[in-house]
Amino acid sequence: MSQTVTKSTPYERTFQMSVLGWIVAIGTALVLLPLLPVAVVLWLLYRLFGAGRGKTA
Repeated sequence: MSQTVTKSTPYERTFQMSVLGWIVAIGTALVLLPLLPVAVVLWLLYRLFGAGRGKTA
């Protein structure tokens, strides 16, 4: 097993990685946006009919 340790490099923000992150985030949001109405309807149905009803203590 090696006993040497390499010196750590300081953290630097790179513009290209920030842009890539924003592109991925916006792309993901655009893909998931059409699912928002379905998620809202399911959430409303859960709140109206399934939230804690029928449980016995």
